[in-house]
Amino acid sequence: MQFRRVETRDELEAALRTMPAEGHSAVDLDWDLSSIPGLDDRILAQMAIQHRIPALYDVEAGGLMAYRLEYDDVDARFMAIVDKVLRGQDPAVIPFETPTKSSFGINRRTAEALGIRIPPEMLLRADRIID
Repeated sequence: MQFRRVETRDELEAALRTMPAEGHSAVDLDWDLSSIPGLDDRILAQMAIQHRIPALYDVEAGGLMAYRLEYDDVDARFMAIVDKVLRGQDPAVIPFETPTKSSFGINRRTAEALGIRIPPEMLLRADRIID
């Protein structure tokens, strides 16, 4: 595993182009990359597909797979804590909570474009499948 910080579209393009030759077989694209001018979620996913790099990224945008927290659950838990504080409970005595709900998604169109066969067992475990 190797971490690379890119700040421009050209730097991302260069990183994706050299990854296979350096022995990397997949990329985990950071959500912050869509803040780079000229990039959005779909363009990021398309760049990875173009360079034949499976991307752990938003499956709706074209990433191959994604494992993420369910932010509706995180938000609901956070709001419950805010409610307790606003009702007068001391924040120091409120137990720390970790997120408990997550989802796993697979994009079969992207897998097909990359020539990857997704095992049926993985498909059965997926919460979302994009065809």
